[in-house]
Parts: sequence; structure tokens; C-alpha cells
Amino acid sequence: AALFLGLRYWLLPNVTEYAGAVEQALSRTIGERVTIGGIRAHWQGLRPELNLTDLRIHDREGRMVLSLPGVDATVSWASFVYASIHFHSLVFDQPNLEIRRDSAGRLFIAGMELKENQSGPDFSDWLLSQREIVIRNASLSWEDERRAAPRLKFSGVTLALQNAGDLHRFALRAHTDSELASAL
Repeated sequence: AALFLGLRYWLLPNVTEYAGAVEQALSRTIGERVTIGGIRAHWQGLRPELNLTDLRIHDREGRMVLSLPGVDATVSWASFVYASIHFHSLVFDQPNLEIRRDSAGRLFIAGMELKENQSGPDFSDWLLSQREIVIRNASLSWEDERRAAPRLKFSGVTLALQNAGDLHRFALRAHTDSELASAL
């Protein structure tokens, strides 16, 4: 009860004062520097929700590799059990994402290489362990240098992933060039 009341009347109303701490926590989780343009908090039922605007992820050289105009993150109470941040729901609005496979077969997402045996935080495992992830109205491009295939571009991409223990579900909708397909 004390934890709930502390969140309700002390932490969430003053969340803008903790924007730096939120940036640091996200940077540790992702393994790259994260900056946030704005942060607001309110309640989604009995769960605290953070609305982040202008969230940017930077690579090790300081270049911005991914910009997210809006992120709605509903915090899960399981975060206190696991002593790490977990979300009941993560919603990303209008991201622009580039995926590339180079001629050596290495995969890059938003300019960051996906490595099989990386040391440090494993962002993909953490991300896919969240209860629900929704990406709305995204732009996505796929470039495959290994196959020397033309770049594929998708717009209006909506992706929903749901994780309920051993049960996983996903839904995808996207639009592409009319000569490739009318809709996916």
C-alpha cells in the first residue's frame, strides 16, 4: 500500500524531475545512450503509465540511430518482483526503421548490429519478454546486400506482439508498392 501511495502521490506527479534517471535506466537496459524530449505520467487502471516523446537512441559514436516520436509504456507490477523494469504494454507510434543485411550476412537494425554472442545487456531478450508490444503506423525498409535485392519499403506498418508465458501471438499489417502486393 505504501508503494502504491508513494507512486500515486509522490513519484508520478513529479516524473519530469526524474527524466534523467529514466534515460539512464533505459540506456542501461538497451546498452546504448537514450535521450528523452518529454515525459508525462498518469494511470492506466491500476498501472502507472509513462508517455515519452521524442525518444532517441544513439550509437557508441553519438549518432542518432533511431527516433521514436511517441512511446506509451504501461509499467508492470512484476518490475518490483524481478527488480528490473518490465512493462504490461509498450506502444511505439510512427517509428521509421531501417533493417539491413550486409554482404557478410550481418544484420543491422536502425544502424545497430545484432550480434549473437554479445556481452552486456541483451536488449532483444528483454524486449521480447514484455507482455505486449504494439508498433503503430511505422515505416520500414529492408535492404539485403547479400542477395543484391532491391530495397523493400513498407508503410502503415502495424505490429502487435503478445506474450503470455509460453503462449506468443503476433499480428502484422503493412502496405507496400502496388506491383509487389496491395497489402500484407
